[in-house]
Amino acid sequence: MGSNIEYGIGFGYMVFLYMLTGIGGNLLSGVIHPAAYGVGASTSCFGLVGFYLAYLFTDWYAIGRRDWLQRVFLIILVGLLLLMNLNIGPTADPKVDNIGHLGGFATGVFAGLAITEFID
Repeated sequence: MGSNIEYGIGFGYMVFLYMLTGIGGNLLSGVIHPAAYGVGASTSCFGLVGFYLAYLFTDWYAIGRRDWLQRVFLIILVGLLLLMNLNIGPTADPKVDNIGHLGGFATGVFAGLAITEFID
């Protein structure tokens, strides 16, 4: 997933996006659960999913110029990743930080909206 985004927006924007979404997700997690510890890069990975959602909104017609199936695939991918993530924490492992994931996702959406405006 990250290599496709890097190919589209470039290395510098990719590093910025990855770091920003990691920080955003961990900040939200720290605000909601100040006594808990959160480690890992899952907030950044979920930020990339948020970027895909922003990309769908900003470049909807550019995606489907050649193949409308790519639009459908990205919508299904983002939807499934959201549903699976929200289901993992409460059912499989209560130590999974869903708040951090959602914070990374939200940061990815907002950063994606800003980044796609700069690269167009």
